[in-house]
Amino acid sequence: MDSSENASGKMNFSTYTDKQGRTYVYTYRNKWDPKKHQSRIAERHHVGRLDPQTRQVRVGKAFLALHPEYAGRDWYWAGNSLVSAQDVGEAEPQEPASDEGWEQNETVSMGCTWAAREYCILHGIRDDLKSVFGADLAEKLMDLAIFQFDAGQAMMLYSDWLSGVYLPGARPLSSQRISEVLEQVDRDKLKAYFKLRFKRSAEEARQRSALIKASLKPGSYVPPQMLALDSTSISTYSETIRDAAYGHAKQNPELRQVNLAFVCDYVTGEAVFAHIYEGSINDAASFREILFQMRDEGIELDKMLLVTDRGYSSIMNTQKSLELNLRFVQGVRVVEDSVKRKFDKHRKDFEKPACQSGLLEVAAVTAPDAEWRSNRQDVKVALHLYRNNIRAAKESFDLLKAIEKALKKKNEGRSVDSQAWQDVKNFLTCTKDDSGRPVWKPDYEAIEKETRYYGCFVIRTNEIADPFAALEIYRERNVVEQSFDQFKNEIHGDRIRSTDSTYIGRLFIYILAQTLRTRMSFSARAQTQSNSDLKLPGNSLTLALAKLRNVQATKLKTHNKWVSQQLAKKHRDLFTMLGLPVPPRVLKPKLPFN
Repeated sequence: MDSSENASGKMNFSTYTDKQGRTYVYTYRNKWDPKKHQSRIAERHHVGRLDPQTRQVRVGKAFLALHPEYAGRDWYWAGNSLVSAQDVGEAEPQEPASDEGWEQNETVSMGCTWAAREYCILHGIRDDLKSVFGADLAEKLMDLAIFQFDAGQAMMLYSDWLSGVYLPGARPLSSQRISEVLEQVDRDKLKAYFKLRFKRSAEEARQRSALIKASLKPGSYVPPQMLALDSTSISTYSETIRDAAYGHAKQNPELRQVNLAFVCDYVTGEAVFAHIYEGSINDAASFREILFQMRDEGIELDKMLLVTDRGYSSIMNTQKSLELNLRFVQGVRVVEDSVKRKFDKHRKDFEKPACQSGLLEVAAVTAPDAEWRSNRQDVKVALHLYRNNIRAAKESFDLLKAIEKALKKKNEGRSVDSQAWQDVKNFLTCTKDDSGRPVWKPDYEAIEKETRYYGCFVIRTNEIADPFAALEIYRERNVVEQSFDQFKNEIHGDRIRSTDSTYIGRLFIYILAQTLRTRMSFSARAQTQSNSDLKLPGNSLTLALAKLRNVQATKLKTHNKWVSQQLAKKHRDLFTMLGLPVPPRVLKPKLPFN
């Protein structure tokens, strides 16, 4: 096989930027590691330096010696690949589609779209988009995100949706034009945008901490900015997306997938960092790359507290976190022998009332962890051991029930469902009676070994000494799970219908839409907690947004202006709940983005 080809016969390209800010293009080939069940880079070659202004790549002699087919032509960086000068000319965006045949309704829905646009302005999303993409492209990305936020439909329906809503500055876009917009979102711009979002998030966190410190006694502990990390897989039918690979998908395992990781702020719910990567890479293997990217984007790891679940747990990841001065709360699998020995040692301590919490329904013991060193210094790390007796009993009874059902069937000569048999076969033994007939019995030693650590879980942290306080922080990491729930079920980002050149842009639109929904949900929760007169309808943001869609505006025939309907108190309360002012009666015309 030629060195430029991977297992699927395609050459992969990517970029990196050195400390001096110079950007280079390189090519690589992935190879599947059957032992570690993940894809690894097998070969990597330098291509050349990228001119950030012209996007032309100065291809090096070493690469041309390996690939003479690239000689004699000028090459540009576009769509995460090398594109010849001829192809660049052919791929230049055409003029926007004419508005001919498209009409704006005289009465439109305005409550939901007005709220979304004002939210983008209020929380700096519009300014950050403009800083990275420029005003014109930022306008289109924001409009597409508001469409996805409001409608959650295929982007080909964008123009039809636009005719029935109020969205200043927005113009209809054909499917081809939408693709051209999405193609302009690459990994570098994605990183630049999230660098700005994290900077805003960190400043907000510093301001909140200052207010909290001012209200407490001097020397009181105030936790740093708390963030939760998790990932999800997104299935695709596409054959062109280079990051798509078969992985451990819970749904649609027959499809290839790409992975998407979020780092979400505990207070706002916003994903302030996102990482898109190959679908075959598991959470533990992706962790160090995520940390390095966060550090390279200027994120000060020592000034935040990162909470991760057991999927990211490994000794190497803990060591790397310490070396990077990261503050962490990590869920840990009960697989390490040293951890199991600690549970055995403290088994009786879990029965003591002093080690139990009725509110959290767990017993907890803090045990000395293994000796850790970072930068040639000893580092203190706490290992909090937990046991939930209620969950342990339920899991044990569930296993015994499955075993007894299988025993009854086997001893009656009946077949056992294949999946049920896989679940219990290791806990049964078979002997024969005097007539040679098989007799099945429980293997109590195997059952005891299996259930010994039921209901047990572990948190490792270098920041929170109190086990119950650490557990409360750990449980609140579901902020990132809520984000993925919004992303997949409300924004309908659960599957990518895209090509390699547009899928990053499409995911970015979904992320922006999810940001709006999640931040609005957290704003509503904060407002209702501080004001008992405000109530979220059905405790559901989806229901609240449905009510806002009923707020309408009508275009004046003699003026280029829109007039909103008189608002009922329930609608005014909804805007207040989202932290927004009530819309003015006279709205801006559909003027260009500014």
